[in-house]
Amino acid sequence: ELALKFLDALDALGLPKFPSYGAHSYFGRFARWALREFLSEAASAVDQATATPAHILERLGVCIPLMEAAPSEKSPSHVMLSPGAGLLPAGHGFQRGDWLLVTFPPTGTPGISVTTRGDVSVEAEVVNIIPPPGQGILVRMVGELGKNAGEKFNKKTCRVDRVANHVTLGRQLNALITLGGATHDEKKKPEPEGGKKGKKGKSKESNSPAWLKEVLLAADNGLMGREAGLAKVEFQGAGISHHSPLVKECNDSQREALLAAGCRRLTLIQGPPGAGKTTTALLLVRGWTAARRGPVLCCADSNIAVDNLTAGCAKAGLKVVRIGRPEATRYDLEKYNLLEMVKDAKAQDPNAEDRGHFAHQRAILEDAEVVCSTCAGADHPVLQGKDFGCVLIDEAGQTTELAVLVPLMKMRADGVVTLVGDHRQLPPTISNVDVDVEGLGTSLFERLSSHGVEPFMLDVQYRMHPAIAAFPSVASYNGKLRSGVSGTKRKAPQGIAWPMPEAPVTFLPVDGAEKSEGTSWFNETEVEAVEALLGSALAWNDIAPTEIGVITPYAAQARLIRRRLGCPPPGKRAAAGAVGVALVEVSSVDGFQGREKDLIIVSTVRANTSGKVGFLGDPRRLNVTITRSRRGLVVVGHFDTLAADEHTWRPWLTWAQERGLVAGSEASNPTAVGALKQLELLTEDQLLKALDATYTTKKQCPVTPHKLESPSGQLRMQFIFLYYDHNRNGQLEVEEVAKMIEHIQQLRGESHADALANAKALVSYYSGVFGFAAFYDAAQNRPDELASLSALSGRECQHCSEQRHAHSSVAQRVASKASLTSERMWTACPRQEDVTVCSDMGRISPFSVGYAGAEISDKQPEGRAANILLRRVWQQVKVNADAETCYLGHESPILIFRARTADGREQLFTTEPWKLYCLQRAAVARRRLKPIIQPRFILDAAVIEDILDSVHIPENLNEIRIVSPDGAEDHFSWEKFERPKTGDTVVELLRLEDSLVEVRFPCRVYGDIHGQLLDLLEFFNAFSWPDKRRGDIFSMNYVFLGDFVDRGAYSCDVVALLFSLKILYPQRIFLIRGNHEDRLMNVNYGFHADCTRKFGRDGDGIWERVNDVFEFLPIAALVEGAILCIHGGIGDSILSLDDLRGIPKPIQVVGEINERTTRRDRMVLDALWSDPTDNDQVLGVQVSPRGKNTCRFGPDRVQDFNRRNSLKLIIRAHECVQHGYEYFAAGQLLTVFSATNYCNQHDNDGAMVVLVKDDRTGEVVEHAQVIKSGTADA
Repeated sequence: ELALKFLDALDALGLPKFPSYGAHSYFGRFARWALREFLSEAASAVDQATATPAHILERLGVCIPLMEAAPSEKSPSHVMLSPGAGLLPAGHGFQRGDWLLVTFPPTGTPGISVTTRGDVSVEAEVVNIIPPPGQGILVRMVGELGKNAGEKFNKKTCRVDRVANHVTLGRQLNALITLGGATHDEKKKPEPEGGKKGKKGKSKESNSPAWLKEVLLAADNGLMGREAGLAKVEFQGAGISHHSPLVKECNDSQREALLAAGCRRLTLIQGPPGAGKTTTALLLVRGWTAARRGPVLCCADSNIAVDNLTAGCAKAGLKVVRIGRPEATRYDLEKYNLLEMVKDAKAQDPNAEDRGHFAHQRAILEDAEVVCSTCAGADHPVLQGKDFGCVLIDEAGQTTELAVLVPLMKMRADGVVTLVGDHRQLPPTISNVDVDVEGLGTSLFERLSSHGVEPFMLDVQYRMHPAIAAFPSVASYNGKLRSGVSGTKRKAPQGIAWPMPEAPVTFLPVDGAEKSEGTSWFNETEVEAVEALLGSALAWNDIAPTEIGVITPYAAQARLIRRRLGCPPPGKRAAAGAVGVALVEVSSVDGFQGREKDLIIVSTVRANTSGKVGFLGDPRRLNVTITRSRRGLVVVGHFDTLAADEHTWRPWLTWAQERGLVAGSEASNPTAVGALKQLELLTEDQLLKALDATYTTKKQCPVTPHKLESPSGQLRMQFIFLYYDHNRNGQLEVEEVAKMIEHIQQLRGESHADALANAKALVSYYSGVFGFAAFYDAAQNRPDELASLSALSGRECQHCSEQRHAHSSVAQRVASKASLTSERMWTACPRQEDVTVCSDMGRISPFSVGYAGAEISDKQPEGRAANILLRRVWQQVKVNADAETCYLGHESPILIFRARTADGREQLFTTEPWKLYCLQRAAVARRRLKPIIQPRFILDAAVIEDILDSVHIPENLNEIRIVSPDGAEDHFSWEKFERPKTGDTVVELLRLEDSLVEVRFPCRVYGDIHGQLLDLLEFFNAFSWPDKRRGDIFSMNYVFLGDFVDRGAYSCDVVALLFSLKILYPQRIFLIRGNHEDRLMNVNYGFHADCTRKFGRDGDGIWERVNDVFEFLPIAALVEGAILCIHGGIGDSILSLDDLRGIPKPIQVVGEINERTTRRDRMVLDALWSDPTDNDQVLGVQVSPRGKNTCRFGPDRVQDFNRRNSLKLIIRAHECVQHGYEYFAAGQLLTVFSATNYCNQHDNDGAMVVLVKDDRTGEVVEHAQVIKSGTADA
């Protein structure tokens, strides 16, 4: 019922009307994410209620097994539920806004779905908990069964299960509407919590500042990168002074963060483990209140964090009020809870009863300096109409952007906000896997930092022994996290056989085996090892059991350890009289974030021959795991399994092994051992100074403030040349440089009368034209430091005699549609034969390019590709002997310059070999140029024209030219496709194919592409093109397993290319439908936006036309009766190949499963959406985390299906797998995924599978061909 209610509100015809496209896009994306996440949580709760005994659920506070219903006077659908003669259980967790399932009669134990015995489950919403506390629950029953429910269920007994709470969802949706300034159609608007519907056409009023909306909507308005400029503008009025006593309490990094947050509108403070994040946050709150910037709103996503903020404010003597239920507040802080404060006020004031309860609350709030609440609690009815001058969000790195919006909308027009968190620790917890990957799992803190809002990092940790902090400092914080506590103050606990007592870290290898328990895992051998370690540590009486923590990533392992030790579950106190190991805390990684113990023992659990580590492979999870300990860290695990995780666990194991910290093995790096031992002897001051020396530059040029130690920072080249290269010659002349300097000086508030003279002096000094310019050094955040202009003449610096200058300036983020991407730049003196080039991923790619037939040095594959295209461009460059730079286009700039080496030889250099490489691939796609050109090949003018034209590719790849079978050149164009008749060519070809299309060997099978055109072209370049001129199209079939669109930047281009190939080679190209070839999906995840971005007003029509074509795509392919190729899987509804053949076209995809859903609809959903289970040990059919519309199927289901249908193999896509392909069901199912670095987060490889049949033996062989993540500059 609730789902239908909000889906109706989000229906395309009833979407709120927003004043801008960015607001509309932002709302549509986040509102749907919110709803899908809400439904996933509700589905998980229903699953839990179904599978868990009622007495356990009752202890958890989510179930009351026996209640009695009675009618209510409020309405026929309202029902009073009471526990009979007694009261509600003391530990019940029910509250207003909860969504319940009420089952009549209560015979569903241990599950709630027992319809075979006539049970009835009704959805209901908690309206109130009847006082005195616990007397009963007033609910409103919904749906058909809810009509006249009071009369229908009078005096009947029932069971009540909590499945969700919609209050948080409603508040988040209200925040979204407020942010966008939307108007509503009254009929479609969901009723807000506790209020009435607004008047038709009225917008949601907000006093939040306009700049905040610009920051949040910048990316959706096409202004990504503008956020940094908006954030660091100083607010008007008093801030935190350099002379404030608060500042004297801080270290340098805390002081810098505090002063910045005390004057800026938006500040990010990054707090690594033990760096004093909460302390700094509380100092900031004290500074705000002292400067009378309040009232202050302090929020966090968890009640524990809110309690910590409340306690800190109270200790500082601030007038603080805690919003929320008293039972959710720490017992020693209940006196600061608003409800408890109202009770105290009434008890102390005899006339208090004359005032209303709400008036009491508002009076207390008006007197408060600080209000603390959860993020959702910031929109509590009692705070309606109250605005705040300062907002602080703690734990911002693990809080969704959606949750943070709620308190942000409480900020007044002149307000400021600071987000405190660490995006290198655990991200927000999202139950819906798809929604997590699509973007809800990216916190606002992380998103802003990736868009140029530089966090102020607290760089001194006071928690861990320096040896424990050594690895996370390098792995997670680029070596910048320093230790402010010495090893002598963090002595290793006795009772553990530390390989190196000076460094209390060890890995204890065990050879146990993992076992599954539902969706979780446990390892009994590791449990025994943990027991032995605890026994040994406690026997020495050097450490209290309450100061020991056992961390394990899996709930099943935690439960097993607690049973063995007799420990209480998280949040529960140990039994009276408990001693020893029973007092040890055992919890998950998530449960320990933000906490610490003297000794931490980690049980990693995973132990298998395939090297699968599951979510242990997340480096943020490892960072949290190994940074909870103050004095000692022991990690227990299976060495080979963990070492197979090359990105996360292998580096830590290698670090430990080199230093001899792996039990039973010798150190492999004596130098590293010595350095680690030395940490034990250093004092705090020595530790800080030693690390300071590591970060300082070797020296500074006395003339210009550029640094000499590293590749430069990011520059907005497009902005510079678009706005200052007025004559569009690709060079900045003296007058143009002068204008730029004038603007810089204006920003600094300096006189700019001498700008032209300064420009002339600089140009004269460098005796060349300028290719780059820098604004402020944003990394230092000092407006009085102007970064140097970078000369590209190739001369060495006359003042410091350095042969290579790498300027580390960072451009000011300027608001401009042209300012879309950041580029790295470098400069180099020409004496180097091999020039160091900094690519986007930070890899170093040395290469040199000769001229006029000189030898070409190819030291890496990308160097060769760059050389090939550079050589072409050189033909044009050398025409103008005086020009030092040649700029190819302004929309996609590539800077190329030449210089003379010491021996007189001329060389050609570029800043962007990768971009040239991609342009070459795009040129091949459009102009059919050969991908490999001989080194001595000399290009004529026509080819140069092609190269220059291709500079605008792939941004404008609206037309694709392909050679037809008869040799004539044909092309697919969107303009042509837009016309009704000619666009039907693709449809007519697809209409001729069955829903299960027959394919012959040999063939290539591609997985998800997701709009990543450059990945697809990279596959074609690396293995073979599907064309006549130089490809294998006449000997090879091509099968593409769907998800052509969404998420990547080039959805339209991928569709154009694949449709073109289908038109040209209809008997060789087979396009299979994926779940994103559905308008309900691709309207939200990129394809619709790509259409409107590239085709403007015509975008909607083109998007509709393409989705019409998608409905005629086959649902699966069968390769010579032996191999089934399908996007998702077989689910639980597809039993035979004939089931797939019998699905009629056009194929419609239903939005949800209900009583009207046909088996055909279920088969389509399973074909597009279903997945295999996590591993071969999980059998049967399981509930899918993607939602109730589909399922997960086990290896037994795969093997049975293949046996019944005489299949050798099922090849499917749909899931991102790390190496691009992954086998399942003992090799009878293969997942293939072709998009690399999926969503720019997973760093996965992409793969394509080649299927070949041996004519002599009849054996079918599959072979995966892989491109590594980062190969294509997508």
